[in-house]
Amino acid sequence: MSWNVPDDWNCYYTKCENCGSSYHESEGGCDCNGGVANSERPHLEDSNYEFGDDGNWEKVISIKVHTARRDHAKSPVLKGQRYRLWTTRVINDEDGTSWIRKAYSIFK
Repeated sequence: MSWNVPDDWNCYYTKCENCGSSYHESEGGCDCNGGVANSERPHLEDSNYEFGDDGNWEKVISIKVHTARRDHAKSPVLKGQRYRLWTTRVINDEDGTSWIRKAYSIFK
């Protein structure tokens, strides 16, 4: 008679770096909000910012589609190409400094 028992009983457990609880690796991670509770600015989560692994809060503030009128020097976009521009606000959790990050995606 066979039983459906995993052979990794008491194996593959990891301790969460943020809250200290242990979880099995098959669960995909801890349920403790990924460090948001230990951050300096947890109120940003209410404004739809996401806390990243690098310690920064990020939020996409606009996504626009453009047609390039000229070659772009700081990106691979050439004149006449259609591209999508993602604008993201990034806020450092430790000191609160913020900056804008832009990313381009060219339509083919």
